[in-house]
Amino acid sequence: MIITKCDKCGELMHKADRCFACGNTSGFTKSDSTLTIHDNVRDEYENLERLVKNGKFTEALTVSKLVLEWMPNCSDVFWLRLLAKNGCDSDEALIRKGVSCEDSADYHNAIMFANETQKKVYLSVAAKISAVKKILSQYITEHEYSEKNKTAIVQIQSEFPAEIEAHRKKLFQLWEELQQVEAQMVAVEKDCLLLVKEHKETLDKASSGAASIKATAYKMEQCTAEQLHKYQTQFGDLLYQSEQAKASIDSMRKQHPWMGTYNALVTKRDGIVSQINNEINTLKTYESRVQSTVSEIERIEARHTAALVSVTKYNFSEIRSLLGENQFMSAYVEAGVR
Repeated sequence: MIITKCDKCGELMHKADRCFACGNTSGFTKSDSTLTIHDNVRDEYENLERLVKNGKFTEALTVSKLVLEWMPNCSDVFWLRLLAKNGCDSDEALIRKGVSCEDSADYHNAIMFANETQKKVYLSVAAKISAVKKILSQYITEHEYSEKNKTAIVQIQSEFPAEIEAHRKKLFQLWEELQQVEAQMVAVEKDCLLLVKEHKETLDKASSGAASIKATAYKMEQCTAEQLHKYQTQFGDLLYQSEQAKASIDSMRKQHPWMGTYNALVTKRDGIVSQINNEINTLKTYESRVQSTVSEIERIEARHTAALVSVTKYNFSEIRSLLGENQFMSAYVEAGVR
């Protein structure tokens, strides 16, 4: 493989149409390097690089095995195998895809058998891949922070304690008011029962007396005119007492001030209950907002954790959709790949 030096930036690289370090497309100087090719595999060696350039990676790997039988210490062959195994046709493609050189036996063999010029190229490629990995990891962390800041999490974190405390105080206040109103209602009810107690007792006695007369009448086989008159008179007295008691109770209901007081307390109680329900609904709405934000934060964290795992595994292309094309490409620029 021919190694050239970019006249613009001085980067050493395998021969290519452009310099991946600065983007230069003209002005390359061939670097001195000597390679002795075994006569038995000369054609295969020349074909090996061509196969990699044309993207025929499986065929290239097959040919590389044959070449290594006669040239087991050829650094170029191991580098071409590294490219082919990762589906890359150039050093730049290897950098942009992301490959763990440290985990590759072909990379270590290429370094082991390389001359100084080759070693500089290999180490430079590996260094740029590591730089891209580091920068992408940093970008992912920054992107996660930015995505979280777009949610309501910052506002919720600052307002949550005060918001909950405000609702708690309001609910306790309303609850105390409700207890006081209900205690007043019980007091009014007791006063009312005391006022109508006498009339209620009259009604109860009248009801009991009527039942007694009815039971006695049912047991009689005959009823004289005198007895009928007696019972009618008794019923009349009981009916009169009942009507008088009922009239007194109705009069109290309409005229006594406790009725207005009681109705006012009922209205006040219902108003407090309504406020409590509104406060609880507001709290539930806030709780839903908090839960929704927490769920969104969890989704953001999951996406970015998966992205960091992908970078750790050198799957750089999987990060493109998360960061967006511009930021994704800027990671390479920052790492010295244009």
